[in-house]
This record gives sequence, structure tokens and C-alpha cells, in this order.
Amino acid sequence: MDERRIFERFQVNLPVKFTYLESEKEGEGRIVNISAGGGGMIVTEEKLYPGTRLQMRLSIPDNRDPLEAKGEVVWTMVHAPDIYKIGIKFDKVDLMGISRVLRSMKH
Repeated sequence: MDERRIFERFQVNLPVKFTYLESEKEGEGRIVNISAGGGGMIVTEEKLYPGTRLQMRLSIPDNRDPLEAKGEVVWTMVHAPDIYKIGIKFDKVDLMGISRVLRSMKH
């Protein structure tokens, strides 16, 4: 299989809350990996469909404000009964925010 990623994906395990931009409905899950290329993966109990636009608030354990990001669901797969893995592409990369996430994982 061709590896198309330019940036390394880092394993994390952080809570995330999200809001559907079209309906303002809310949900939550966990970010389990993240990339400087603007991608991440959420594990959630709610199935999100490709093309769904989200506003996300990622809780980082550094006693600062959550990392805010907008993005779009690019894929969804069943992980276990009522548990989904959701691939997200961020609208723009917040390198300082990604740096905060990675620094928090070292502690």
C-alpha cells in the first residue's frame, strides 16, 4: 500500500468536544492521533459521515485554553459495536497548537 502521508502521525489520547457546523448539534470523543499535516482521528460513539463539517475543542492537559480547530470528516469506520473511528482533515494547521499537544504527551 502506498503511504501518502507527508507528516508523521503522533499517537495521543485526549478528550475532544465537537459541534456540527450545519446544525450546532454537539458530540464528544477522544483524539487518538494527530498530524502536523492537518489530520486527526476521533473515536466516538456517534457515527459521523464524510463531508460533515465540525468545530472541535481539544482539551490539552497544559492548564491553558482548549485547542480550537475546524475540519471535515473524510472517512468513518466501525471500530467495535457502537464505537467509530473518524478521520478528520483540519481546515488549517495550527502548528503551535500541535506543538502544545505533543509537549503535553511527554509528561
